[in-house]
Amino acid sequence: MVVAQGGIESFTTRAKLKGIEVGIGAFHLANGRYPTTAEGFEIIYTKHKNRSSFLTQPEQDPTKDGWGRRFSYEWPGTHNPKTYDLWSRGEDGEDGTEDDITNW
Repeated sequence: MVVAQGGIESFTTRAKLKGIEVGIGAFHLANGRYPTTAEGFEIIYTKHKNRSSFLTQPEQDPTKDGWGRRFSYEWPGTHNPKTYDLWSRGEDGEDGTEDDITNW
């Protein structure tokens, strides 16, 4: 298997980010809104009354990137003002640097 540039951590982070986006999309369809910043994207992993979580088989702690740090979430987004921003601070753990992995 060929690993994407940036190593297995970057590959894992990109895959997890896409999975979170699917869950947020399902939440939006079911509720007519995106999770608030205060709720956080983690709400998609919460079981609701009469419904399972929006992601039915989450991996081991899907809220963390390939480096073991929590993804960041903001609604409405600064970069995506009509939806949300979702990002990993990348390998260096610093916000706004070249190695960030984002949905914008």
